[in-house]
This record gives sequence, C-alpha cells and structure tokens, in this order.
Amino acid sequence: MVVDKHKLLMVHVPKCGGTTIEMAFQNVWGVHNKVSDYKKMKKYKWKEFFTFAYIRNPWDWYLSLHRYWSNMSKTKWFTDIPKEREAKEKWYKENIKNFPDAINKIQFLMESEETGPHFEPQSSFVMFKGEVGVDFLGRFENYLNDWEKIKKIKGLNVELGHYNKLGKGIHYSAFYSDEMAEKVGEFYKCDVENFGYEFERVEDYHIHI
Repeated sequence: MVVDKHKLLMVHVPKCGGTTIEMAFQNVWGVHNKVSDYKKMKKYKWKEFFTFAYIRNPWDWYLSLHRYWSNMSKTKWFTDIPKEREAKEKWYKENIKNFPDAINKIQFLMESEETGPHFEPQSSFVMFKGEVGVDFLGRFENYLNDWEKIKKIKGLNVELGHYNKLGKGIHYSAFYSDEMAEKVGEFYKCDVENFGYEFERVEDYHIHI
C-alpha cells in the first residue's frame, strides 16, 4: 500500500492486519509486494516514504492462513470478485483436508502458483540484504499500540476498523500437537530467528485437532 499524500508505504505481509489499514485509507491493492519489489519500482523513491510492516507469531500466522483459505468465500475484498474467492477456496479444500494436512503440505503451499506469496516466510517480505528493510516493524500482537506509534510519527488521524477476522479467539496452541508445532518452526525458522518468536503452549485449552 502506498499513500502518496502522507508519503506512507506499507509492506503488506499476508494475515498480519494489513487489509484493515488499507481499508482505513480506502487504498486496497490486494497485492503483497515485498521490500525488494518496491525498491525495484522506479515510480516510488523509497527513501522519500515512511515505510512500515506488521509481522506475526509464525504459529498463530500459519493457523490464520489456513482459516483464511478455508473460508475465503466469507472474506471481504476491496475489489470483490465472489466467483474468484469461491474458486480459490474450492481449490484449497480439494488439496488440503484439515489443519494437520496443511502443515504436512507446507512446501506444496509455499510453491503453489495458486497461493501466490501467501505461505512464503514473513522474512521474505520485510527483510532486505539481511536486515529489516522498513522504518518501523509492528507486531500483530501489539497491533493497535504500534498503529498509535505510526500515527504519532506521521501525524495521522486515521482510526482502524477490522476486516477479514476469522476464528473464535481460541489460543493458537490448542490447534497444534508438539509434532505440528515443530514442523512449522522448522519451515519458518528464519521468522522465528529474525523476529524472536517462540511457540507458547497454553495448557488451559484442550487440543482442537
């Protein structure tokens, strides 16, 4: 997302709250460009913009991705094409039986043309030449507080709604066996290491798998 008026550029990592921010500015591309993509675009002078992105705990993020693709016909897009959403959801359900199956097929989902960059590591979006490539890196776990920091830095008066929220608020660990958690940690090791995340087991929940 690029807002020329405010010289604001967001690197939209999938399922990290980016759509909510795009909707607030009525500026939804539906495109998940990476830092490396923007730096190649001659029409944007990177250094003239305040750049930011949001990241998310990889285990929580992967569960959110699965829910999103499993329920895509229920989501809201700015350029709403119901048939396209229904087709993508159908494809996903034909290939992925359930959440454990989604974890067993991480490589398949990462490489599929159908999913685009959605299942690629978050690091691939925000890292550039081994370093965080944006001016401000917010965390989904601190979403609104980090947005307040961005507003203060840029002098914005933009309030956020909430779009494409799926799930019932159950802690992500309830959907993971130890083996499943280990697999996600291995595939997204770069995110775990770059951003300091770890798998947190909340014992109060029954496993929902």
